[in-house]
Amino acid sequence: MNFELASLEDFNEIENLYWDLIDKSKEEPSFPDWEKGVHPSADFLMAGIVQKELFVLEMKE
Repeated sequence: MNFELASLEDFNEIENLYWDLIDKSKEEPSFPDWEKGVHPSADFLMAGIVQKELFVLEMKE
């Protein structure tokens, strides 16, 4: 496994991860009512990458 700062190249994969989470969890009673593109917004995710506050954990074979 690699734990590292997210890069600009990771943006689409990170956004898709959140969107999949929203799709799979929206019927859960504890789901926080996120909406795709609203929370988390693309600007929020990009700011996390640019400000070096967003990390990724990748499985490496």
